[in-house]
Order: sequence, then structure tokens, then C-alpha cells
Amino acid sequence: MINTNILSNTAPLSLPFSRNWEATKGQTLQWKQQKRLRSEYQLHSQDHLWGTLQFEKNQFLPRATAQTANQEWGFKYTRFSLPKVTVQKKNDLVAQAIIETNWGWRGTMILAEGPRYTWKSIEYAEKEFCFLSPDNHPMVFIQPYTSFLKLEAEVEIDPAVLHHPHLPLMVMVGWFLVLLRLR
Repeated sequence: MINTNILSNTAPLSLPFSRNWEATKGQTLQWKQQKRLRSEYQLHSQDHLWGTLQFEKNQFLPRATAQTANQEWGFKYTRFSLPKVTVQKKNDLVAQAIIETNWGWRGTMILAEGPRYTWKSIEYAEKEFCFLSPDNHPMVFIQPYTSFLKLEAEVEIDPAVLHHPHLPLMVMVGWFLVLLRLR
């Protein structure tokens, strides 16, 4: 259990988020960096905003706040030897999830209520990352790319998991892990 709140004191962004993840069926979502030198990202589909990820400024160990229509989390990178990320819901002192990775950034997301999801690069050149279900079914794919000195990504979600309760968290923390890996 973690007893320190890792969410920043910055005010949350007040944007009109889309709520129904089923509307993403058949679409590719895109993480877009808002400004070149700022670590602020928005997750979009055609005309919908699905979430945001904003890194805190001047942090020795990276921290970020992720927000969707229904939830807000704090992500904290907590060690160098074998990378580890702690996830907390807003106003909660207990960790909702821990992601432990190896030096190749393959790892496991362990949720407080028990399920475990594998995080891995699915290509040798690390051009695409994904979360796998406990039975090794691909759920969320994230393919990063650079665009005019901005780090961005395409996100594909398996239609079979659009009702999954942890889908928004996987999309948000997956992008955080990609950014940590590629920075």
C-alpha cells in the first residue's frame, strides 16, 4: 500500500470528454502533444476528446496526471533499477495499480483488486506496444511516432474489450509508459 498522494496540486483540465468508449469501435485514437516543448497530451478520435495526460514540471522522478470523463489518476515513476510505476485515483491514498517492468520495458500491471495484465513491445524495434489480458489476448495497442518534433501515437482498441472496466486506465498508463521509454 502507498500512503502518499501522487496527484499534483494543479487544477484539472476542464474539457468535454467523451464518455462512451464503445464509440471508438473501428476508429484509431490519437495521442497528440499540444505544444512542442510541453509535456501535455490529448487523446482524440475524429471529433471526440477521450482523455489527457499532463506531466508535472520540474520533477526528478516523472509524475503525471491522467484524466478521462469519469476518472482521474496520478502516475508516479518510482525507481531506476527496474522501472516501476504507481497508479492512484484522485483523492485516494491507496495504489490502484502497480506496473513493474524489466530493462526491456516488458512488465505486468497488477491491479489492487487482483487482475494482472502484461505490458510489452510487440516489435523488436519497439514501434508498437500493447497490453495483454490475463489469457494473453491483445487489448490495447499503442504505436508512437514523431511529428514535427512532437511525440505522438496511434491507439487501437480491440472491440471485444470496449466494455472492460480498466480500459481507460490501460490507454492512459500505456501512453505514460511509452513516453517514459522513449524520452
